Amino acid sequence: MKSLWEANAAIRSAIDQKIIALYDQIADMKEERNLVVPASIVPNEVLARIFGMAVETSDLCQQMLQLMLVCRRWYRVAVASPELWGDIHFWGAPSDRRLEAQLRLSGAVPLTICIGSLNTLAAANPVLAHATRLTSLTLNGISESISDFTQKMIPHHFPCLKALSLDSRNPDGADVYATLPLELLDGHLPNLEELSLVRIDAPFRSLPPLQSVCLRGGKNSPSRLSLALVLDCLQASPALHTLFLDMIILPPAQEGTRSVRLPHLTTLYLHEDVDKCTAVLNQLEFPATARLLLYPLGIEDNEDMDDLIIPIRKHLRKPGAPTPTQLFLEGPAPYDPEDSIFFTICVYGDSDSEALFSVNTHPAGSSARRRILETLLTALRAEDIAEIHIEAVLSPRSWKRMLPRLPAVRFVRICADRPGTQFLGSLLGSDDQLVTLRRISVRMRIYFKDEGERDAVTAAFMDALEHVLRAYHERGQPVEQLIFRDRYGKSQLVENKSKEWGDAGLVGEVLGAKTPTWADVATGFLD
Repeated sequence: MKSLWEANAAIRSAIDQKIIALYDQIADMKEERNLVVPASIVPNEVLARIFGMAVETSDLCQQMLQLMLVCRRWYRVAVASPELWGDIHFWGAPSDRRLEAQLRLSGAVPLTICIGSLNTLAAANPVLAHATRLTSLTLNGISESISDFTQKMIPHHFPCLKALSLDSRNPDGADVYATLPLELLDGHLPNLEELSLVRIDAPFRSLPPLQSVCLRGGKNSPSRLSLALVLDCLQASPALHTLFLDMIILPPAQEGTRSVRLPHLTTLYLHEDVDKCTAVLNQLEFPATARLLLYPLGIEDNEDMDDLIIPIRKHLRKPGAPTPTQLFLEGPAPYDPEDSIFFTICVYGDSDSEALFSVNTHPAGSSARRRILETLLTALRAEDIAEIHIEAVLSPRSWKRMLPRLPAVRFVRICADRPGTQFLGSLLGSDDQLVTLRRISVRMRIYFKDEGERDAVTAAFMDALEHVLRAYHERGQPVEQLIFRDRYGKSQLVENKSKEWGDAGLVGEVLGAKTPTWADVATGFLD
């Protein structure tokens, strides 16, 4: 036996080496498998956090159900993680079975519930059974159902509820408003911070101190308030940071001598008649950093803004006010209805995703738009604006009057349509009329009646753009970068012209001029 053992030593050594090599291969394969499917080695707690971040709130339940079907482990992780089920969102009418399942799976975690179409009271009892866990409740639906739901809330206490949003709608167009009972505001919502009421008749004098208020009504709304009552409500909420008033103030908006301080206000949205907007702005005191979003009704020319422009200018030029660096001009698109008349002016800061200031008007023509824009530019610190986004029609003559007020403009975003062509036409002329553009970004519109119209508009735009590029090149200050946006809106003309301009040195760099093929689209071209 010993001799046999010694005789096979070499064979055993070779087998052992193969076993070691195979173990190494198995370890490498396991590592490769884990890299391909890393979730297989992720702890359950981390996997649950990943689920929570990966699933959008609006489709939480549906996507979570899909994740649960991947494998048994994922199913067990999802079911055992109540924090994944506390956000209950229904775009339409709630499903009783799904609602009860999510409430059960959510355990004892705080609840955020949104019902997008409340037309029965079937959801009331299951939801209100968890009243002490509710942190946010949003109800959108017919007036009668919302009124009945809020009545059912009266016997319950909501110690954690911080946000309440009620929006009553009637599919038949009936002018009927839901009601918010006074009893519900009498100690049942001790920690309420955010309140949004859309077409809701409420006891506004009894509103608790709030941090965010949204009140939307209508011309025939029973919930419209006098300006004095609105100011009383605001005075009771000194910590207010967001205020939306939309067709809620009764006429006439007579001003008094009082002044309401809102030292923490960050956003003020007003959609009222121009005289009411003026009255509100004249009687509120808020920080220079607050965003001012105005939709005054009745502004058809600059003379309609004579009173409103005073508080606007006062706010925009306060010490500490953010410096506007981007100007957005928006008007009806070519495909909008002919009776669509609006002109929106917005300004942004360097890195802001929200407007510092915006105002919406309804001028009757290009001259009225120019006069309104001139009036607002006198209120803004327009000398610091370096970027313009143009989606509104102004004549070349109007632009020639506007551009000297914008000496710092270096970047312009335009569309390959009539407004863009007219802006380019305003840049042509003597040297002192040319602004020093460094970058031009072009959005290729594709919304035309037919290909013939699209080709004609595009050709006129490209011709005007070429004239501008040549003028800047001859001036010795060629445009540094030309960007074409929108993957589907380009044509062979754009590609050919862009290559020609680049080869001739009329522009430093051209991006996005290539006409995408289906293969480009399939591989994510210009995403």
